Amino acid sequence: MEALADSEFRHLILLPGNRNDPLCCDLRTNTFEIEVAGKPLTITKSLEIILLRLRSSSHSRALWVDQMCIDQTNETEKSAQVQKMRSIYSNCTRALVWLGEIDDQIRREEAENAFTFLEYVAANFVNTSEGLRRPIPQRPKFMESMESFKAAMRALNTIGVNQCSWWHRVWTVQEAILPSDLIFVWGPFSLSWDAICPAISNKGSIEALNFMTQEEYTTAIGIGGVHRLLTHLAWVKCAKKGLTPMRSSILWRNRAATDPRDSVYALTGLHTANTLPRSSKCDYSLDMNQVFVNFTLDLIYSGKHAKSGDLCPLILDPWQEDTEGTPALPRWTVDMRSSPAYDTNPWRSYRHYRFYKANKGLPITDRPEYTGESLRVPGVLVDAVEVLGDGYVCRGDNASLFPSPRETIISWWKLYSHKKNQHLPFDLSDIPPTSCGVYGEFCSLLLGDLLYFSKIERWLRTNIEEMRKVVCYLRTGEGDLTREQLGLQLKNRRFFITREGLIGLGHLETTPGDEVWVLNHGRVPFTLRARGSPTTPSEKKGEDYIFVGHCYVQGIMHGLAADGERDVTDLEQRILCLY
Repeated sequence: MEALADSEFRHLILLPGNRNDPLCCDLRTNTFEIEVAGKPLTITKSLEIILLRLRSSSHSRALWVDQMCIDQTNETEKSAQVQKMRSIYSNCTRALVWLGEIDDQIRREEAENAFTFLEYVAANFVNTSEGLRRPIPQRPKFMESMESFKAAMRALNTIGVNQCSWWHRVWTVQEAILPSDLIFVWGPFSLSWDAICPAISNKGSIEALNFMTQEEYTTAIGIGGVHRLLTHLAWVKCAKKGLTPMRSSILWRNRAATDPRDSVYALTGLHTANTLPRSSKCDYSLDMNQVFVNFTLDLIYSGKHAKSGDLCPLILDPWQEDTEGTPALPRWTVDMRSSPAYDTNPWRSYRHYRFYKANKGLPITDRPEYTGESLRVPGVLVDAVEVLGDGYVCRGDNASLFPSPRETIISWWKLYSHKKNQHLPFDLSDIPPTSCGVYGEFCSLLLGDLLYFSKIERWLRTNIEEMRKVVCYLRTGEGDLTREQLGLQLKNRRFFITREGLIGLGHLETTPGDEVWVLNHGRVPFTLRARGSPTTPSEKKGEDYIFVGHCYVQGIMHGLAADGERDVTDLEQRILCLY
């Protein structure tokens, strides 16, 4: 295959033919064409099937297929062409999402009913959300029988998030988000993005299913996987309006890629080139670890923090179990190849991050600097961890399946009471309903001093009424504050007490002796572990630390001087080197 000039890209001409004829194609650039027919070219079975579906018996079709139009053996060409994919997808006439052939166990009628169901959900939601401005759509006939409805849901599940690999590959992200005209193709059936877009609620995917009976709803969620499907489609809908690099990294971290570097490069096309300057070069000569380091640095310097830097990416649980994470990757670096087995709910951490201001008053003139070995950052030492409680360990994202946090919380309370050396009730049976003093401090810790108020759609600082709900739950295991709410806040966190008596929630890997720091460019505190003797040149004047994770420390989340007992200008600032 002849090399491309910098300004060129190939496209595929699918030559006409009948169903059983051999596939014949041309590869063309803007100046000449390359004959492919008659020459061996290995393609995947899935690509063969969709090309057979798309081929016309009477005329040629112009297509762009990355598997055939980019020389996958030429890394220089790959780097250049991957940078063009944003332009290719954004300017194409139409993008086809191939969901595969209909499963042998699914009848053609059942597959058709599955697509009809999505169109019906969209039409119903438009009527509900717009106050019946349009005629109420006619209920599909197959929904009159639960047997036929269940069959349609089983069919839908085969192309949904639970079973279809398309939803889990990283290169499909650009394919879904960038084109203006998007068509989902499943066997002989097709469904346009415009037809199902009204079914996708920005507030919550389940809202679109309110018109259904309880049995239909349970079937759609349990058998059809509709909730997960609509949720993933909602991500696409939001991304079409534009996402920050932080949001896209949370949404599509750990997507499947044959080359792990593509877990970064496939996302760069969602943003303009100057947004992620290190990563958008798509340099395949770099090793995987350097690509992840560059991406994390791009996140630190993205958006309005391009000049000063913001350590927000360090809340994405970079530290992973040795069996899960990428070997030899710096602990502060976001591993895009995999997600932690025990994450701390990155979406919640990200939303909370902007409400905290632990670094209030600290100068941000000395921006974070990558030395080639470590991340050099200024910060202030708060204290060291002395006492550790049990971790509240959960897997997955479904809070209703989390273990009850009540017993774990009560064990934390016993440690806290003992450290305070106050004769506070271990069983929490006599906690005053006002929840003042140490009780209020403990309850605020459990809530992260923030709660989401759905009526006004805002996060606000915890008030006394919410603290009383915590006390009620700890007393009885019941109340308005559900175990799911606490579970999401405490997920995979470990309670700790510092030498000076501060209480906090940190990474599961936190150990006694770990230090709590407020870094000048981070809005939340972090736990760090002394690395031992300095390994960096003395002129850098840095102290070596291993990054452990972000943490919540009661009393300092809104500034080190928030308690009125300290003056930020009097605090000693030091330069650290994070590994």
